[in-house]
Amino acid sequence: MGKRYAERMQAPSLEMQLAILGPPAIAVLGLATARGWLRPRALADAPDRGMDLGGSDLAAVMLLLLVGVGLVRPALVLLGLPAITAPADQIGPMQRALQTIVAQLAQQGPAVVYLIGRAWGGLQRAGLLPRRPLAELGAGVAGAAVALPVVLALAAFASWVTRALGGTAPELGHALLYVFRDEPPGPALALLFLAVVGLAPLLEEAIFRGLIQSAILGVLGGRQRWLAVAIGAVVFAAIHFNVPWQVQPGLFVFGVVLGWLYERTGSLLPCVIAHAAFNGANVAMVLLLI
Repeated sequence: MGKRYAERMQAPSLEMQLAILGPPAIAVLGLATARGWLRPRALADAPDRGMDLGGSDLAAVMLLLLVGVGLVRPALVLLGLPAITAPADQIGPMQRALQTIVAQLAQQGPAVVYLIGRAWGGLQRAGLLPRRPLAELGAGVAGAAVALPVVLALAAFASWVTRALGGTAPELGHALLYVFRDEPPGPALALLFLAVVGLAPLLEEAIFRGLIQSAILGVLGGRQRWLAVAIGAVVFAAIHFNVPWQVQPGLFVFGVVLGWLYERTGSLLPCVIAHAAFNGANVAMVLLLI
């Protein structure tokens, strides 16, 4: 589908992207200001998640993520899958999908298991299980709708500045997104879609919001929720070091939106929904426009 669209559609120029995305992004920021979502006290009445996390937990998650990186290669070898460093043209579609899923589980699984262990006995209070599923589902969809135009507009603006200064505007987005453009539809692509839109948001939100943001809040104190959200968003953007720098400001803003959702609702479900919708929208744009 992506190739057929690519034959008759051109991706909008940076100027057109800014013209399309700029007004909704400004409108979203105006709405956030008018509704008081950005006020210092906007998170003052956030629910208590009941997890006593702190500096030792923050150190533990960083160590477990490093351990997870070390587990990726043995897990791939054990299952007979290509290494992450294998040339892309030597990896079949199904191998690529399985490689992605195994790498995600190996790298991030230990930290998620640690989080579940620390919250065991109070998973709902900790936000790992929904409290009000329908309301939280709506909050996640709204969060994605708020974040998407701002994130994309920031990326387009950073690329436009890069080109205006004489640089080359890069392809924006994770390399996996372009697999959807280049591979034919089939079971392998469906499995990869589930990894990008389902598994990745679930694992990343458990780690970055459920564990890292909560541990930062434990270190700073319960009144510093905005600062915990901001620091967590910096970590979230920094960990995506394999995307162009022009994407980083938008990822930071996206991290702030996700962190705000977690603090306001006390649940990971809105964060997972927003993250999944955001990833799905990016896949759709690659299929339709690139």
